Formats: sequence, structure tokens, C-alpha cells
Amino acid sequence: SCLLLKDSKKSKKKALSRVGYVGKEEIKKYILSGGDGVWPTPHLVSKLFIKKAGEWKPRTKKFIPYGFLADLIRYQKKENKVSIGVGKQKDKFDKKLGKVARDMEKGDQQKVTDRQRRLFGAVGGLMKKKYRQIGVNFFPLTKKLKYLRRPGRSLQKAGRKVLRDSPKRFEKKYLDSFSQRNFLVQREDDIFKRPVV
Repeated sequence: SCLLLKDSKKSKKKALSRVGYVGKEEIKKYILSGGDGVWPTPHLVSKLFIKKAGEWKPRTKKFIPYGFLADLIRYQKKENKVSIGVGKQKDKFDKKLGKVARDMEKGDQQKVTDRQRRLFGAVGGLMKKKYRQIGVNFFPLTKKLKYLRRPGRSLQKAGRKVLRDSPKRFEKKYLDSFSQRNFLVQREDDIFKRPVV
């Protein structure tokens, strides 16, 4: 019975790890797919430019809204609980990144500065007039435009799916792991019971 109890604890740990890992991967996939294709399409300014060290620069990689968060999804398991969050280190959540994720879900806005207006105007100046199309590949920031608004992109759909599927996933992994361990113990017992020739 002690051996079975020990196997039961190991099986529970394996099952919790499975729930955490699969849940983490599902949320990561949801972010990279743009919320299964239902998130608002990013503005072309966001697709073309990135802000680095206070300056707007042309992007060199394909833009996925909050795609960087996908690689920072982590899970923690403690006793009978699995938590999913964001962090830079394995099994560790980061409060600042957690705030970024919450802001992502709510949406936000950024005040337009004169420097930004000059930059985006200069970008249009680099194009030949016949190729320049306002609202298609050229986005002048007028004096009337006070804020750039970023729509919210919720993770609730993915979160609800993880919560709904986790109990069955836990049960399946637990039973698979426990029966496999118990089978191995039984085989060892059989070996010891064989008559010595």
C-alpha cells in the first residue's frame, strides 16, 4: 500500500505537469493565431514600424500583436493547483509582464507627439507620389489626431477552453501514469515469485 501511495503521488505530479504544459501551449497557439483569427487586425502602421529606444523604426520581422508574450507563457504547479501566467524564467511569473498581458486584454491608447507626426510624414516623403496612397501605405498623423488607440485582445476564450478541458486531461494522464507504474510493479513481483531452477 505504501508503494501504491508513492506511485499515486508521482502520477498526480505527472498529471498536473501535463495539464500545465498543454494549457500553456494552447494559450500560446491562441496568441500566435490572432485569437483564432477573431482579434482586430493590427493597423498597417503597427505592421510596418516598431518603437525601439523611443524611436520608430521599420520592422524586419512579421508583426503578430503581442506575439512576444506567446514565448513567455509559463505554468506553475503547487500541490493540487496549476497556474498559467507570463514570465521570463521557467516556473516563475513576472508582475510587470502580467500587467502588459492585462493591458493587452483591455486595450489602451497612446498620445500622438509632434515627433511622431514628423516621422510618419517623412516616411511618406520617401515614396514616389504615384505610389503614395493615404490610408494604404502612407499614414500622415494630422493635428486633429490626438491619440493612437489599441483595441483589446482578450484571452478569455482560450482560458475558458483550458479550464473546461483540464479535469479530463488530468484524469486521463493520472490513470495512464498510475496503471503503467502499477503494471511495472506487478511484473517485478512476478519475477520474484518464480521458482529458482
